[in-house]
Amino acid sequence: MLWDGKNVGSLPNMMWRAVSMEDLRLHPHFVGLPEPEQVTIESPMDYRKFRQGSKEWSLLHDGRLTTSRMAPILGIYEPTAQSKLGVPRSLSGHHKAMDAYLHLIRPPCDAAAPDSATWGDDVPDAEGEKENGGGSSGIPGTRGLFVGEPMSRGQRRRARGKDKAKSNMPVDLAAAAAAAAGGSAAAAAEEVWVHADASARFSHKYNPASKPEGPAWRVESAGHARMIWGNTQEPTSVLAAVNHFHKLAGAITHEVGVCPLEAVSSPVINSEGLPLIGASPDCFLVYPDGGVEALEVKNHAPFRAGGTTWKSQRRGAFAFSDGGPFNQIATWHVPQVQLEMLCLGPQCRATNFLSCSATKGITIVRVARDDSYIETMLKYARIFHKEYTLKGKAPPDNFAVDNYPDYLAFLEHTRRISNSAEITANIKALDVQRSPYNRRLFLD
Repeated sequence: MLWDGKNVGSLPNMMWRAVSMEDLRLHPHFVGLPEPEQVTIESPMDYRKFRQGSKEWSLLHDGRLTTSRMAPILGIYEPTAQSKLGVPRSLSGHHKAMDAYLHLIRPPCDAAAPDSATWGDDVPDAEGEKENGGGSSGIPGTRGLFVGEPMSRGQRRRARGKDKAKSNMPVDLAAAAAAAAGGSAAAAAEEVWVHADASARFSHKYNPASKPEGPAWRVESAGHARMIWGNTQEPTSVLAAVNHFHKLAGAITHEVGVCPLEAVSSPVINSEGLPLIGASPDCFLVYPDGGVEALEVKNHAPFRAGGTTWKSQRRGAFAFSDGGPFNQIATWHVPQVQLEMLCLGPQCRATNFLSCSATKGITIVRVARDDSYIETMLKYARIFHKEYTLKGKAPPDNFAVDNYPDYLAFLEHTRRISNSAEITANIKALDVQRSPYNRRLFLD
């Protein structure tokens, strides 16, 4: 049995059998990043060394076109593309383009002189670069705009949600602290990851340094659960990739921060007229022959609102519901993975996209690099930068159709990439290495 306890309740376990990032960094087949204060910036290539979620990583996004903004400025969430590409209505809306515009008009961070003014203490929290889009509000704990800058509808909604979330901290703060720290700061790698014999399912047995129960996040909705689950379960999914690709081809998985385009030399790139561009793939793989591939994981929370019976359909109730992994990369994720490959450099020829379920395994879809598609993305980025960002002019509804040449052909190209992506592996649930502890799906 993969899990213990009941399958309905009001406190879904967001840390269910989760591997901590601290423990993952100790794995022999994973190369982690140093503490941010240990990083010295000598060139833009060093931006890669700041851990995702650090204040430095967050600040390096200011004024930079990144993966969460690329799809919006390409018009992917506007009505025409939404219809052509089958983007769910719940994900669509002009507010995403407005979020991108308001972000891009911000002055970029001057990381060349990392002093107290650059890396100040009054730093907004990490902006949810993984497709959440960075909100800005001026509300404490959210990403603040400069005084007088307007907020889009999406930014206002996220600001309210983040402010509300401050009162929804884990019920057990001690358990939360233990879970966040992973208890492994002083643990030696050989204590956390014990080498197993050849007949074992995994190359190393996982012995978590701490065994916290929970923590019990007060989850407000199924959408809130998806957001939290995607963050807490990411190291577990990356570990699945570490095990799979090392066993398959001897690949080593590397943690990575912001990959700035200005650090890349490629014939595809003509930087004239472009904004600052960058991407933060979840990790990247390095093969024994020197080949490089990006790694992107998407975790699907196994909870839905409501109980399992009519009587249990009450406010605040959740039920276990695992739809399993998807067998295709969504069209709206295509710009993200292509930008990741571009920013990792010309040697990166593919992205391995992991669709990760809790109890029904993981599907790995390999997306090949498409330089023609990347060139079109950059062409449209120049137009958006010239017509809107530099002029301080907000993009109108459905802006891409009238402003981007051959736009319908670009949308069809997006669909072809999605349809042609190859499923390379289906990892069974029992072959996904997880913590042996914290097994209850619900904590109440």
